[in-house]
Amino acid sequence: MVRVMESRYEWEPYMMLVPSAIRRTRPPPRLATTQLVIIACCCAIALILGLMIPWAEANHSLGYIVGGIGVVFIVGVLAFVPVRTLPAIALLVSLLIPAEAAFLPKLLEGAALGVVPLAIWMIRARGRLRAPRHLRCLAVLFGAWLIASEIFAPLRTKHGVEWFVVVEITLVLAIIKTPSGFGIRDVRSLFLRVTTVLGIYALVEGFILHFNPLFSSLFEHTNWWGNQRFNASYRVTTLLGHPLDNGLVFSAAAVLAASEVMERRDKMAMPLVRLAILVGAVAATHERGSVIGLAVGWMIVMLFTRAQRHSKARGQSVRRVVLLTGAVVGVAVLISGLQARSESSQGRASALVREAVVARTTEALHGIELFGAGPGEVDSYREIKHLGTSSVTLENSYAEIVVDIGPIGALIGVILLLAIVITGLRTPLMVGETAALAAILVDIGGYNAIQGQRPVLVIISLLIISIITGVDMTRKRSSVRPDASSVEARTITDVASAAS
Repeated sequence: MVRVMESRYEWEPYMMLVPSAIRRTRPPPRLATTQLVIIACCCAIALILGLMIPWAEANHSLGYIVGGIGVVFIVGVLAFVPVRTLPAIALLVSLLIPAEAAFLPKLLEGAALGVVPLAIWMIRARGRLRAPRHLRCLAVLFGAWLIASEIFAPLRTKHGVEWFVVVEITLVLAIIKTPSGFGIRDVRSLFLRVTTVLGIYALVEGFILHFNPLFSSLFEHTNWWGNQRFNASYRVTTLLGHPLDNGLVFSAAAVLAASEVMERRDKMAMPLVRLAILVGAVAATHERGSVIGLAVGWMIVMLFTRAQRHSKARGQSVRRVVLLTGAVVGVAVLISGLQARSESSQGRASALVREAVVARTTEALHGIELFGAGPGEVDSYREIKHLGTSSVTLENSYAEIVVDIGPIGALIGVILLLAIVITGLRTPLMVGETAALAAILVDIGGYNAIQGQRPVLVIISLLIISIITGVDMTRKRSSVRPDASSVEARTITDVASAAS
């Protein structure tokens, strides 16, 4: 008779005879349904694009087909990348691959490449976070208005369609379908490390070399590059491109670095050095909007960072004094550095262009007051209508949005962004990210950031997802942690019942 050994304890002596490599073997991971769907769609699209190559050669549109195949390949690769790394990939792509780079295929020129890993992350994420109800309602309303504006748009271009898709993903779906698994501290640390390295390069480029030795070839074909030599003071370009974009990124990073100084309990040397580097990088851009955004974000950090424990209150008070003193000195130095540009002919011309934003916006809105010219179509519309000032862009992101989707749609979008900032300020965990978002929202009021450099939308989206994740974490902690008064009342009741 053969006895069947049912207990696992009876099997263990015999399992020791099996080689460890075999014992540790795991079945190969199975592909998730979303991965299979993504791969199937990529194969189908690649086949269609391949069949269109003869037509593209005949119509001199081969660059678009090559760019489309490149996007399909990237999507296919991202389908197998670990999900938790996709936010970091979106951030790195937005920071390190300039949208104006000449080496990109024609389809990808000026595109927000970081939105691709961001969208794949939203698709592959296993869970969803519920953003506060008022944010979801505003996001749905804003997304619906964007769709209506796209439907009733008087014209439709490739640039406008791309902008419409990017905004729907970064500002609407990021709130309605916020993906879970976002590492707030990891993404913040990565952002600070990358911008610190770029900040060191900016200091060398702006104050020592006065030219960009490594990355100038990426931007020589752009319209703004030729005007660099006419500036009263050299403005850094680094790997981020236009000095205005450098100022926006460095000011947001400096605000996050200031938040790190306020939150750090020990080892203050490195955060302070990082903060000094990033403030110096902002100074090297000679951008007035970035200085204002930095000052606003810095004040938010100092006013809204609260002590989590009473023992830390005194230390944070000292840090507030140090940061306030540093802010006053830093802003004074930055303003003095901007004086030469403000007094130059180019600086005065730039100021006049911004002073005329209201009149030019009113002129462009004539006849399209409800839904605007269509998402992302402001420049094309002004050029087609032969407006007298169509050769000069509206140097204000909010004015461009007004022309894009009408005053009502722009108002809904502004209310949505303000609601996110207010929600973040009410969450002590997310003061740094909220202050950085506020600095960006102030800065983009001085130039066409969202239309001209759409990767900024990816950074804004990551900050919004950070804030929603922090709000969700705070809500879960408060629901798990019992209230002190209820615990005390329950204890007194238990003692009284035991005594009786």
